[in-house]
Amino acid sequence: MIKARRYGDFGGAAAGSANTTMLAILSVLNRLFAPFIPFVAEEIWSWWRPGSVHRSHWPVEADVLSLIESGNETAFGLYVRTTEVLAAIRKRKSEQRLSAGAPLQIVRVRNNEDLELRLAPSLDDLKAAARTDAIQFMADPAFDVEIVPKESAA
Repeated sequence: MIKARRYGDFGGAAAGSANTTMLAILSVLNRLFAPFIPFVAEEIWSWWRPGSVHRSHWPVEADVLSLIESGNETAFGLYVRTTEVLAAIRKRKSEQRLSAGAPLQIVRVRNNEDLELRLAPSLDDLKAAARTDAIQFMADPAFDVEIVPKESAA
């Protein structure tokens, strides 16, 4: 979901932030996978860290919590809700036999909560990941997503 941010579509500061987060995640995951895939983990570790992954400290709760802004539940909740909306968009694309990369004109998200406000910090990332020009939020008792594909240039 942060690919566009990492590639610099939102500026250098955003790309640096995304890169730092991805390196922190890679560090934790690499240490967790090391007992199960030791040679792969060691090779990956050697690309960017000195020493051996097998001599590094085991990830502790603080390492994991640091990945979600020191345990900020709001940041984790934002991630979860954003990925749920993105999954619903991708499901609609699949149901309409569109490729995952198919550009969309608009996505309409019907919901019974204030998603527009709640997803505001991740809205640009969501739009980039969904490949849509706009996301419109509409009040509705049930959650649903409607997509409008872009007209193909003939």
